[in-house]
Amino acid sequence: MQPYIVLEPFLIDFFWIQTEEARIESGEAKKKMDAKANITVSKKISGDQDADATIFGGVLTSHASRLLQMTQDNDKNIRFAALDLVGHLLRQGQLNPNEAVPYLLALQGDVHEDGIRSLALRLLMIEGEKRPDMLRQRVYAGIKQAFAFQKVVYPTNEHVSALVSIRKEGTTQTECVFGKVFSECLASIRKQRRGLFASLLRRFDLQNIRKSVESTNGKTDLRVAEEKFTEDLPLLSFTAQVLAYLPYKVASDPLFIIYTINAMLALRGPDLLDRLASFLR
Repeated sequence: MQPYIVLEPFLIDFFWIQTEEARIESGEAKKKMDAKANITVSKKISGDQDADATIFGGVLTSHASRLLQMTQDNDKNIRFAALDLVGHLLRQGQLNPNEAVPYLLALQGDVHEDGIRSLALRLLMIEGEKRPDMLRQRVYAGIKQAFAFQKVVYPTNEHVSALVSIRKEGTTQTECVFGKVFSECLASIRKQRRGLFASLLRRFDLQNIRKSVESTNGKTDLRVAEEKFTEDLPLLSFTAQVLAYLPYKVASDPLFIIYTINAMLALRGPDLLDRLASFLR
């Protein structure tokens, strides 16, 4: 009996530590701390440094770029495991959200794995609450990576699509893969919505593409700009699907998009018509 008496306190401490680590890992401790109004910011910062954010977290941080790339692996199990680790590093503050958010947005294009999409969405919602401006600014980068993700991971798909079919209220409905990100993280703030629409619509303006080519090559080359525009047409089609199927809640949002398109056509339309007529002749 004596050995058991000696080991008993150790076993109690061991199981308590395991329970506490599970509580911290789940984020429950941080949620309770954030809910208490009498806890100062300094205490929250010090309390946010989890016990597991030590050597293991440091090793993962040093390989963060590779870990993010693994979220787009062809094997769904590797994608899920890498995404889970990314979530832990984000919660611990050991991973730059600016780098992680485009990859989380890209996983919204994982049209055949709802579990991965849901976990990525949950992480995006957490980051969106903290940094809504940063999330909105990274949406187009996420759209580009979602497009590339589908081409690589699902090469047998006939078309890369920003749409997914879901069962809702007994019927099959079509929704945008970024619909929940929009409704949960951006739709509540008018400024965020308008900034997102303007950012996406600018991608269709040949003048902006010409400026990007000029900044890269140091000179204006219309032919190169047109070739780049042609190469980007599948991506622009993907972006157009996103704009067309976002879950708008107020009529002013699609009207803003229509107004912006009309303004672009009024400004660039005559030039496009002249070039089209010259081409047809």
